[in-house]
Amino acid sequence: MKKSISILILFTILTSSVLFGCKKENTTIIDYIINENDTINIGVIVPQSGDYKEYGENVLAGIEYAHTLAPQVQIDKSYNLNLITEDSESDLPTVADKMINNKVAAIICAGTNKEKTDLIINQFASTAIPLIFVDNHSELITNTEKVFSISISTDYQVSVATSHFIEKSYRNGAIILADDSEYSSSFAQKFQDTFTSNGGESVSTYYFSGDSENFRANAIAGAGLDFAFVVGDSLTQKKIHTQLIGGGFASEIMFSEVFEKTILEAEDFNGISFISSFEPDDLNNTGTVFLDSYSTQSKINESDINASTAYGHDAYMTLYTTLCPNDDPLGMFKNNEESSESTESSITTTQLKDKIKAVEYYGGVTDTIIFDSNGTVKPTFLYINNIENSNSVMLNRYDYNYEQN
Repeated sequence: MKKSISILILFTILTSSVLFGCKKENTTIIDYIINENDTINIGVIVPQSGDYKEYGENVLAGIEYAHTLAPQVQIDKSYNLNLITEDSESDLPTVADKMINNKVAAIICAGTNKEKTDLIINQFASTAIPLIFVDNHSELITNTEKVFSISISTDYQVSVATSHFIEKSYRNGAIILADDSEYSSSFAQKFQDTFTSNGGESVSTYYFSGDSENFRANAIAGAGLDFAFVVGDSLTQKKIHTQLIGGGFASEIMFSEVFEKTILEAEDFNGISFISSFEPDDLNNTGTVFLDSYSTQSKINESDINASTAYGHDAYMTLYTTLCPNDDPLGMFKNNEESSESTESSITTTQLKDKIKAVEYYGGVTDTIIFDSNGTVKPTFLYINNIENSNSVMLNRYDYNYEQN
């Protein structure tokens, strides 16, 4: 009898576990048609308040300028393109719900730092909505299939920084990172390996925050180093710079990719060098044309236009180019002929994501927009600039053959 009761209890427990305790997770990815109506919505999530407000405003200005140039797209019929703009400093779950409810085709994002980038990406993890970041602060960008970045990836920044330091015969230096995230640690390791394999002797790694925090400005200043390469968001870079100078560091300080060089010019950053991918020169005619046309329309001096504005322009135009069906190698625009007089084309967010992967936008003012397998842009040119007496001066231009990188 006891044995029968025991078997019955065990059966009841197992049945309950199946019915109630082992609920299968819903792994359905939200995907939808983006052109069911006369309007295709494009989401924009950039900082419009807080410490990064100016950065967000500049990115948004570039997006809105591009929108004046290309407010409609012709597919099977003419669709108006509509911007739905939200503050990245607001409640992100609410922002995500609004974007999904409005069936945005894709979202242009400014992540500002790793934490914010991760939060934005995770909010849309259960959707097929493509995200295009104008910056690159997180390993999630390269580890997530539908996330893209049109800023310069770790590998290219490491390459150009190493070239600059080796050309100046520097032997020992430091790389100082905003935090000890996987992205930062990978950046540090790649830089250390590249620098030492090309003739450098040693690189010391310092983290400004996180569990591995070891940044001490006085100790770095007293170590007799040839350079300090500072990697992170602009606000953290400025904090590190202030402490290094205050601690007595007198060697060259270089910042990783800078979007807001006018801020560096306006403040006391004289002598600092930085990486940039947007500099109008004799080989960047599209950048020159953009500066002329944007400054005319916006009534500001060309020297006051930041790379972040150019990135905003390129992010929007990348999506616009993607939506143009003139060249359709992936067969995204599938016509369903109901009669000889009418055709319909339906586009889903998944199809748009696949199309972005294959886009080749040669009109980019920051660079040619061609994504590598990790969803980051392969650069044509990178620049090393220097701040001299509140003016940015190009030190060198590094040429890349993106077909081979």
